[in-house]
Amino acid sequence: MIEQNSRRTENDLTAVLDACAISARRGYDIAIDGTEALKKSIHHMSEQLSNQIRTLKRSKFNDPKMMNDLIAQLSSIQSDFGAVPMKVAEEVGGLVKDTFAITLFGRTMAGKSTLMEILIRGNGASIGLGGQRTTRDVRTYRYKNLQITDVPGIAAFEGAEDERVAYEAAKKGDLILFLITNDAPQAKEAECLDHILRLGKPVICLINVNVALRSPNDLNKGLFRRDMTKKFAPKRLRDLQEQFVAFGRQYGSDWSGIPFIPVHLKAAFLSQQDAFQEVRDEVYELSRFPLVEEYIIREVCARGSFYKFKTFLDAVAVPALTMVERLFRYSVQNLKQQELLGEKRANLASWISSFEADGEKRIETFLTNLRSSLKRSVAEFAEEHYDDQRAGDAWAAMLKKRNISGKAEELINQLGHEYEAELREISRAICAEMRFSEQSFTNHSINMESIIDAKRMWNWFAAVGNGGLVIGALANWWNPGGWVLFGIAAASTLISFLFTDREKKVRDARRKLEKKLTEHIEEIIKQLRKDMNSCLQKNLIKEYVLPMQRVVYKIESSVSKLSEAQRNTARMLNDKLRKINTELLKAAFDHIGRDGMMRHIGKVARIPGDTVMMDCTQGGVLPHSAQDELAALLREQVLCIEGCDDVYDVLREAIWSPDIPPKEIWESRIVTSVGHAPCCVSIPQLDVSDAALRSRIRLAQQLTEMVVMN
Repeated sequence: MIEQNSRRTENDLTAVLDACAISARRGYDIAIDGTEALKKSIHHMSEQLSNQIRTLKRSKFNDPKMMNDLIAQLSSIQSDFGAVPMKVAEEVGGLVKDTFAITLFGRTMAGKSTLMEILIRGNGASIGLGGQRTTRDVRTYRYKNLQITDVPGIAAFEGAEDERVAYEAAKKGDLILFLITNDAPQAKEAECLDHILRLGKPVICLINVNVALRSPNDLNKGLFRRDMTKKFAPKRLRDLQEQFVAFGRQYGSDWSGIPFIPVHLKAAFLSQQDAFQEVRDEVYELSRFPLVEEYIIREVCARGSFYKFKTFLDAVAVPALTMVERLFRYSVQNLKQQELLGEKRANLASWISSFEADGEKRIETFLTNLRSSLKRSVAEFAEEHYDDQRAGDAWAAMLKKRNISGKAEELINQLGHEYEAELREISRAICAEMRFSEQSFTNHSINMESIIDAKRMWNWFAAVGNGGLVIGALANWWNPGGWVLFGIAAASTLISFLFTDREKKVRDARRKLEKKLTEHIEEIIKQLRKDMNSCLQKNLIKEYVLPMQRVVYKIESSVSKLSEAQRNTARMLNDKLRKINTELLKAAFDHIGRDGMMRHIGKVARIPGDTVMMDCTQGGVLPHSAQDELAALLREQVLCIEGCDDVYDVLREAIWSPDIPPKEIWESRIVTSVGHAPCCVSIPQLDVSDAALRSRIRLAQQLTEMVVMN
């Protein structure tokens, strides 16, 4: 009878593996299509960034370093995202297509090598080497035509590279056997299990119970049976399982659906060795390994073809979801930075206008005072010099003594230094507000990563604030000798003409000299006004103030373009992701014999290994029994919402929190994109410390393409 059951199991497994190969081909085609969509979306964003880079290169940046920094940041974003499609395509191509793949995973010394030795009936050569394993220790072998992969242990000292290799190998598995021991569960083990589950992998957890067994005599004395009964006590194992499941709640996940199977791997291995030949069958049964083997085969036979199909889809869905969430959030973050920059640019323009008006006003005040001072000197000078043939030289000497050029230059320098201090303060304020905006965004978003380099943004504005200002270099902004000598030469000519008949025209000469000197003063004032205002415009505003305004605009424009490119790419990817989710759901319904259920389903959002949410807007209701069967197959929570086309209603149903405000308040908190499409909403009352609520928010964002912040 046992042989008949064994043959039937082997026949069933053979049929399942044939079905797995068919599922692999279907899944591969969908995954490759998804990879192409990923590549196309990233290429689209890359082209938009390239256009912006070309625009920057054509623009007249007064500071090449600033332009190069901005281009370098855009190029870095372009490069980082551009590498993803190639990596995903490589991973999809590396998945096993001809059989079912099982990966052994667990911390060092948990029993993975012992399990491998049992399955291949080895001599135990690899057992006990956990502490010395290297990244080359990924080993693959066959068991009942299944592919079994043993990976380096996790949670080892200085084992970061081992863990990286283990996770990469786990991506290729259709089913994960996660080994723990009956010692107290470790937080690091839970962290690694969460990582595996978020790859969308189904997991069977084996509890490798440690009971001393050195020789057959332990069995004969009854010590082994006694200790096995104690260590395998149901309550003891339930408590251990509950301790491990409790870790899942910290990650916002329900791990209670993970099967935990206790086993004594060392006993199963020893039962195959010559020293235990006489008690082989008894030891093997006591090890409980037959139950493990039976459970694995039953799981593969029942769900193997679906798991195989799912492996290929998740190879694209997992990285695509990561990219979608990052791009949506980056887009909103950059949009907020762009809005801040736009506001600051407007403030800067207002300040420039005020600075210009104030400068002109102070120049005019200076000229008014100068005119009054010079005119007060005219009568006295004319009285003393109306008959002086060298009056022009005397007038020039008097003007030089007044140091008009120096005082005018002093005023311009004062304006320049005041401008420098004010511009530095404006620069500092912009940078501080941008840093605050970035930190505020990070604090109020879910799973946020930064994309704008705050330090680099600060450097951009610090460079603008420093601006290379050399106010002292304004000493030659005009040639004071030129206008002074010109005026004196004219005055001398006039004066010599006046004194042709000195005795008869003294009074008239004095009056005419006063008139000419007054006219010359007006010429001086006129020329000074022209030169000083020209210096204000050319040497200060045009050379330093306006370039800063242009730099702010260039950065604002670049951040805006980046935000738009990221949002467009996120939407393209999200559309493809929802289609992949729909394909997975179709296959799942087919597998559980409910192929007609998809007519009830609209959009599908999913967090692999966590939750799937369906928008049942197509009419009808998904039966609870179907939801339960789906959850058991996917190993994920299944949620249904009865939404509609209105974004608010979908968000309210998906997030399902009493903290969702009324619609009129919600609408006032919406942030719109450049094209005025709603892209973000702030709901400050949300308690994002609740991991389950965070998952629902992420699902709501997939359905609505609206970033939710608290």
